[in-house]
Amino acid sequence: MSPANRAEAIEFVALSNLIIDDIRLSDGRERLGMLGGAAVYAATGLRLWSQRVGIISGVGEDFNPAARKWLLDNGIDLQGVTIRHAHTPRSWVVYDAGGERAETPQHGSEHFRAMESGAGDIPPAYQQARGLYIFRDCDPAFWQSLHALPAPPAEIILWEISAAAAAPEWRPRVKEILQQTHILSINRAEASALFQTDRPHDALYAALEAGAEVVALRLGAAGSLVTNGRDLVEIPALPVRVVDVTGGGNAYSGGFLAGYAGAGSQYWPDSLERAARCGAAAASAVIEQYGPPRDLTDTAAKVRQRALSAPVTRSRFR
Repeated sequence: MSPANRAEAIEFVALSNLIIDDIRLSDGRERLGMLGGAAVYAATGLRLWSQRVGIISGVGEDFNPAARKWLLDNGIDLQGVTIRHAHTPRSWVVYDAGGERAETPQHGSEHFRAMESGAGDIPPAYQQARGLYIFRDCDPAFWQSLHALPAPPAEIILWEISAAAAAPEWRPRVKEILQQTHILSINRAEASALFQTDRPHDALYAALEAGAEVVALRLGAAGSLVTNGRDLVEIPALPVRVVDVTGGGNAYSGGFLAGYAGAGSQYWPDSLERAARCGAAAASAVIEQYGPPRDLTDTAAKVRQRALSAPVTRSRFR
Protein backbone atom coordinates (compact mmCIF):
# COMPACT_ATOMS: atom_id res chain seq x y z
CA MET A 1 0.00 0.00 0.00
CA SER A 2 1.42 3.40 -0.98
CA PRO A 3 1.91 6.12 1.68
CA ALA A 4 -0.93 8.17 0.19
CA ASN A 5 -3.32 5.28 0.83
CA ARG A 6 -2.41 4.81 4.51
CA ALA A 7 -4.88 6.73 6.62
CA GLU A 8 -2.28 7.65 9.24
CA ALA A 9 0.07 9.13 6.65
CA ILE A 10 -1.87 12.17 5.43
CA GLU A 11 0.26 15.27 6.04
CA PHE A 12 -1.37 17.97 3.91
CA VAL A 13 -4.96 18.50 2.80
CA ALA A 14 -6.47 20.71 0.08
CA LEU A 15 -10.09 21.70 0.73
CA SER A 16 -11.82 23.30 -2.24
CA ASN A 17 -13.68 22.39 -5.40
CA LEU A 18 -12.41 19.90 -7.93
CA ILE A 19 -13.50 21.25 -11.31
CA ILE A 20 -13.38 20.21 -14.94
CA ASP A 21 -12.15 23.28 -16.81
CA ASP A 22 -13.01 24.28 -20.36
CA ILE A 23 -10.35 26.89 -21.10
CA ARG A 24 -10.63 29.56 -23.78
CA LEU A 25 -7.50 31.63 -24.34
CA SER A 26 -7.48 35.24 -25.49
CA ASP A 27 -6.55 34.19 -29.04
CA GLY A 28 -9.60 31.93 -29.27
CA ARG A 29 -7.83 28.62 -28.74
CA GLU A 30 -9.62 26.19 -26.46
CA ARG A 31 -8.58 23.34 -24.21
CA LEU A 32 -11.63 21.40 -23.10
CA GLY A 33 -12.17 18.93 -20.29
CA MET A 34 -9.05 19.74 -18.28
CA LEU A 35 -8.80 18.43 -14.73
CA GLY A 36 -8.59 21.52 -12.54
CA GLY A 37 -10.04 23.53 -9.72
CA ALA A 38 -8.23 24.98 -6.72
CA ALA A 39 -8.29 21.63 -4.91
CA VAL A 40 -6.40 19.86 -7.70
CA TYR A 41 -3.84 22.59 -8.31
CA ALA A 42 -3.18 23.19 -4.61
CA ALA A 43 -2.83 19.44 -4.07
CA THR A 44 -0.38 19.42 -6.97
CA GLY A 45 1.71 22.12 -5.30
CA LEU A 46 1.60 20.18 -2.03
CA ARG A 47 2.38 16.85 -3.68
CA LEU A 48 5.51 18.28 -5.32
CA TRP A 49 6.90 18.65 -1.79
CA SER A 50 5.17 15.86 0.13
CA GLN A 51 4.09 12.30 -0.65
CA ARG A 52 1.19 12.44 1.81
CA VAL A 53 -1.51 14.67 0.36
CA GLY A 54 -5.30 14.41 0.32
CA ILE A 55 -8.20 16.33 -1.24
CA ILE A 56 -11.60 17.25 0.18
CA SER A 57 -14.12 17.98 -2.57
CA GLY A 58 -17.43 16.96 -4.02
CA VAL A 59 -17.71 15.38 -7.46
CA GLY A 60 -20.52 14.04 -9.60
CA GLU A 61 -21.43 10.58 -10.77
CA ASP A 62 -19.96 11.61 -14.12
CA PHE A 63 -16.47 12.22 -12.71
CA ASN A 64 -14.00 11.20 -15.39
CA PRO A 65 -12.28 7.87 -14.55
CA ALA A 66 -9.12 9.14 -16.27
CA ALA A 67 -9.03 12.13 -13.92
CA ARG A 68 -9.47 9.88 -10.90
CA LYS A 69 -6.70 7.64 -12.21
CA TRP A 70 -4.34 10.62 -12.58
CA LEU A 71 -4.93 11.62 -8.98
CA LEU A 72 -4.39 8.12 -7.64
CA ASP A 73 -1.40 7.42 -9.87
CA ASN A 74 0.22 10.58 -8.51
CA GLY A 75 -0.29 9.54 -4.91
CA ILE A 76 -3.09 11.95 -4.01
CA ASP A 77 -5.46 10.46 -1.45
CA LEU A 78 -9.17 10.62 -2.29
CA GLN A 79 -10.84 9.68 0.99
CA GLY A 80 -12.24 13.20 1.11
CA VAL A 81 -13.64 13.15 -2.44
CA THR A 82 -17.30 12.15 -2.38
CA ILE A 83 -20.08 11.88 -4.96
CA ARG A 84 -22.73 14.52 -4.21
CA HIS A 85 -24.57 15.05 -7.49
CA ALA A 86 -25.02 13.67 -10.97
CA HIS A 87 -22.56 16.22 -12.36
CA THR A 88 -19.03 17.19 -11.40
CA PRO A 89 -18.47 20.97 -11.27
CA ARG A 90 -17.48 22.22 -14.71
CA SER A 91 -16.52 25.78 -15.61
CA TRP A 92 -15.68 27.94 -18.56
CA VAL A 93 -12.37 29.70 -17.87
CA VAL A 94 -12.08 32.57 -20.36
CA TYR A 95 -8.97 34.77 -20.58
CA ASP A 96 -8.90 38.29 -21.97
CA ALA A 97 -5.97 39.95 -23.73
CA GLY A 98 -4.68 41.36 -20.45
CA GLY A 99 -4.40 37.95 -18.84
CA GLU A 100 -7.40 38.36 -16.56
CA ARG A 101 -9.94 35.56 -16.52
CA ALA A 102 -13.62 35.03 -15.92
CA GLU A 103 -14.90 31.72 -14.57
CA THR A 104 -18.49 30.64 -15.18
CA PRO A 105 -19.93 27.46 -13.62
CA GLN A 106 -21.64 25.53 -16.41
CA HIS A 107 -24.16 23.85 -14.11
CA GLY A 108 -25.08 27.11 -12.40
CA SER A 109 -24.01 28.84 -9.21
CA GLU A 110 -26.41 26.87 -6.99
CA HIS A 111 -24.92 23.58 -8.13
CA PHE A 112 -21.41 24.94 -7.60
CA ARG A 113 -22.20 26.05 -4.05
CA ALA A 114 -23.87 22.74 -3.26
CA MET A 115 -20.67 20.94 -4.17
CA GLU A 116 -18.54 23.00 -1.77
CA SER A 117 -17.21 21.24 1.31
CA GLY A 118 -17.46 22.06 5.00
CA ALA A 119 -15.95 20.87 8.24
CA GLY A 120 -18.29 17.88 8.27
CA ASP A 121 -16.64 16.59 5.11
CA ILE A 122 -13.19 16.24 6.68
CA PRO A 123 -12.45 12.50 7.00
CA PRO A 124 -11.08 11.29 10.36
CA ALA A 125 -7.78 10.41 8.70
CA TYR A 126 -7.30 14.07 7.72
CA GLN A 127 -8.11 15.65 11.07
CA GLN A 128 -4.54 15.72 12.37
CA ALA A 129 -2.90 17.03 9.22
CA ARG A 130 0.19 19.18 9.40
CA GLY A 131 -1.26 21.70 6.96
CA LEU A 132 -4.68 22.55 5.53
CA TYR A 133 -5.17 24.60 2.36
CA ILE A 134 -8.53 26.36 2.00
CA PHE A 135 -9.76 28.26 -1.05
CA ARG A 136 -12.95 29.99 -0.02
CA ASP A 137 -14.88 33.21 0.25
CA CYS A 138 -16.22 34.61 3.54
CA ASP A 139 -19.21 32.24 3.78
CA PRO A 140 -20.14 32.38 7.51
CA ALA A 141 -21.53 28.84 7.63
CA PHE A 142 -18.26 27.37 6.38
CA TRP A 143 -16.00 29.26 8.76
CA GLN A 144 -18.33 28.70 11.70
CA SER A 145 -18.28 24.97 10.98
CA LEU A 146 -14.49 25.01 11.21
CA HIS A 147 -14.57 27.07 14.38
CA ALA A 148 -17.02 24.63 15.96
CA LEU A 149 -14.70 21.65 15.57
CA PRO A 150 -13.47 20.27 18.92
CA ALA A 151 -9.88 20.79 17.76
CA PRO A 152 -8.25 22.78 14.94
CA PRO A 153 -8.40 20.82 11.66
CA ALA A 154 -4.64 21.23 11.11
CA GLU A 155 -1.55 22.68 12.74
CA ILE A 156 -1.19 25.32 10.00
CA ILE A 157 -4.07 26.69 7.91
CA LEU A 158 -3.49 28.64 4.71
CA TRP A 159 -6.41 30.62 3.37
CA GLU A 160 -6.26 31.50 -0.31
CA ILE A 161 -8.94 34.15 -0.44
CA SER A 162 -11.33 34.03 -3.38
CA ALA A 163 -11.94 37.07 -5.55
CA ALA A 164 -15.56 37.18 -4.33
CA ALA A 165 -14.33 38.03 -0.81
CA ALA A 166 -11.85 40.67 -1.96
CA ALA A 167 -13.97 43.79 -1.56
CA PRO A 168 -13.93 46.57 1.07
CA GLU A 169 -17.32 45.57 2.45
CA TRP A 170 -15.91 42.16 3.38
CA ARG A 171 -13.00 43.51 5.44
CA PRO A 172 -14.70 42.97 8.83
CA ARG A 173 -15.35 39.32 7.97
CA VAL A 174 -11.85 38.92 6.56
CA LYS A 175 -10.44 40.12 9.90
CA GLU A 176 -12.51 37.52 11.74
CA ILE A 177 -11.38 34.73 9.41
CA LEU A 178 -7.73 35.69 9.77
CA GLN A 179 -8.06 34.86 13.47
CA GLN A 180 -8.77 31.25 12.44
CA THR A 181 -5.92 30.91 9.96
CA HIS A 182 -2.16 31.33 9.88
CA ILE A 183 -1.30 32.29 6.30
CA LEU A 184 -3.13 34.56 3.86
CA SER A 185 -2.41 33.96 0.17
CA ILE A 186 -3.72 36.75 -2.04
CA ASN A 187 -2.97 38.02 -5.54
CA ARG A 188 -2.34 41.59 -6.63
CA ALA A 189 -5.84 42.26 -7.99
CA GLU A 190 -7.50 40.84 -4.88
CA ALA A 191 -5.24 42.83 -2.55
CA SER A 192 -5.92 46.01 -4.51
CA ALA A 193 -9.68 45.48 -4.30
CA LEU A 194 -9.73 44.42 -0.65
CA PHE A 195 -7.33 46.99 0.77
CA GLN A 196 -7.90 49.77 -1.77
CA THR A 197 -4.25 50.23 -2.67
CA ASP A 198 -2.11 49.47 -5.72
CA ARG A 199 1.11 49.54 -3.70
CA PRO A 200 2.22 46.00 -2.81
CA HIS A 201 3.97 46.99 0.41
CA ASP A 202 0.93 48.93 1.58
CA ALA A 203 -1.19 45.84 0.88
CA LEU A 204 1.16 43.76 3.02
CA TYR A 205 0.85 46.28 5.87
CA ALA A 206 -2.93 46.25 5.55
CA ALA A 207 -3.09 42.45 5.63
CA LEU A 208 -0.92 42.31 8.74
CA GLU A 209 -3.01 45.00 10.43
CA ALA A 210 -6.11 42.95 9.58
CA GLY A 211 -4.66 40.07 11.58
CA ALA A 212 -2.70 37.88 9.17
CA GLU A 213 0.31 36.15 10.75
CA VAL A 214 1.98 35.53 7.39
CA VAL A 215 1.10 37.10 4.03
CA ALA A 216 2.00 35.74 0.61
CA LEU A 217 1.26 38.41 -1.99
CA ARG A 218 1.29 36.83 -5.45
CA LEU A 219 2.30 39.26 -8.20
CA GLY A 220 2.04 37.05 -11.28
CA ALA A 221 4.93 37.61 -13.68
CA ALA A 222 6.57 39.88 -11.07
CA GLY A 223 6.92 37.02 -8.57
CA SER A 224 5.79 37.35 -4.97
CA LEU A 225 6.36 39.24 -1.74
CA VAL A 226 6.15 37.37 1.54
CA THR A 227 6.23 38.70 5.09
CA ASN A 228 5.58 37.71 8.67
CA GLY A 229 5.66 41.31 9.85
CA ARG A 230 9.35 41.18 10.70
CA ASP A 231 11.11 39.84 7.61
CA LEU A 232 10.38 40.39 3.94
CA VAL A 233 11.22 37.85 1.24
CA GLU A 234 11.00 38.72 -2.43
CA ILE A 235 11.25 36.06 -5.11
CA PRO A 236 10.76 36.52 -8.85
CA ALA A 237 8.62 34.34 -11.07
CA LEU A 238 10.95 31.56 -12.18
CA PRO A 239 11.99 31.61 -15.87
CA VAL A 240 9.93 28.99 -17.68
CA ARG A 241 7.99 28.85 -20.94
CA VAL A 242 4.48 29.81 -19.91
CA VAL A 243 1.76 27.82 -21.66
CA ASP A 244 -1.28 28.28 -19.38
CA VAL A 245 -1.34 30.16 -16.08
CA THR A 246 -4.51 28.41 -14.85
CA GLY A 247 -3.86 27.01 -11.39
CA GLY A 248 -0.51 28.70 -10.94
CA GLY A 249 -1.65 30.67 -7.91
CA ASN A 250 -3.23 27.61 -6.30
CA ALA A 251 -0.06 25.58 -6.85
CA TYR A 252 2.00 28.42 -5.38
CA SER A 253 -0.20 28.39 -2.28
CA GLY A 254 0.08 24.63 -1.92
CA GLY A 255 3.84 24.69 -2.28
CA PHE A 256 4.05 27.66 0.09
CA LEU A 257 2.09 25.80 2.77
CA ALA A 258 4.25 22.70 2.42
CA GLY A 259 7.42 24.75 2.68
CA TYR A 260 6.23 26.79 5.62
CA ALA A 261 5.28 23.58 7.43
CA GLY A 262 8.78 22.16 6.99
CA ALA A 263 9.13 20.59 3.55
CA GLY A 264 12.62 21.37 2.26
CA SER A 265 13.99 22.24 5.71
CA GLN A 266 17.16 20.32 4.88
CA TYR A 267 17.90 23.04 2.31
CA TRP A 268 16.53 26.21 3.93
CA PRO A 269 16.20 26.57 7.70
CA ASP A 270 14.15 29.77 7.54
CA SER A 271 10.43 29.01 7.15
CA LEU A 272 9.57 32.21 5.26
CA GLU A 273 12.27 31.84 2.61
CA ARG A 274 11.58 28.11 2.37
CA ALA A 275 7.88 28.71 1.77
CA ALA A 276 8.53 31.33 -0.91
CA ARG A 277 10.95 29.05 -2.74
CA CYS A 278 8.64 26.03 -2.57
CA GLY A 279 5.66 28.07 -3.73
CA ALA A 280 7.40 29.75 -6.66
CA ALA A 281 8.90 26.49 -7.88
CA ALA A 282 5.56 24.64 -7.64
CA ALA A 283 3.82 27.38 -9.62
CA SER A 284 6.48 27.24 -12.33
CA ALA A 285 5.78 23.55 -12.92
CA VAL A 286 2.02 24.04 -13.29
CA ILE A 287 2.12 26.84 -15.87
CA GLU A 288 4.36 24.95 -18.31
CA GLN A 289 1.50 22.95 -19.80
CA TYR A 290 -2.29 22.75 -19.89
CA GLY A 291 -3.49 21.17 -16.67
CA PRO A 292 -1.24 19.73 -13.98
CA PRO A 293 1.99 17.91 -14.89
CA ARG A 294 1.56 14.31 -15.98
CA ASP A 295 3.97 12.75 -13.47
CA LEU A 296 4.39 14.60 -10.18
CA THR A 297 7.19 12.37 -8.91
CA ASP A 298 9.36 13.18 -11.92
CA THR A 299 8.35 16.84 -11.77
CA ALA A 300 9.26 17.09 -8.08
CA ALA A 301 12.96 16.63 -8.82
CA LYS A 302 12.87 19.49 -11.32
CA VAL A 303 10.93 21.66 -8.90
CA ARG A 304 13.48 21.06 -6.15
CA GLN A 305 16.34 22.19 -8.40
CA ARG A 306 14.42 25.33 -9.37
CA ALA A 307 13.76 26.15 -5.74
CA LEU A 308 17.44 25.70 -4.91
CA SER A 309 18.58 28.04 -7.67
CA ALA A 310 15.89 30.71 -7.30
CA PRO A 311 17.22 34.21 -6.54
CA VAL A 312 15.77 35.46 -3.27
CA THR A 313 16.04 38.91 -1.70
CA ARG A 314 15.66 39.18 2.08
CA SER A 315 15.24 42.35 4.10
CA ARG A 316 13.61 43.67 7.25
CA PHE A 317 9.95 44.50 6.71
CA ARG A 318 9.52 47.35 9.17
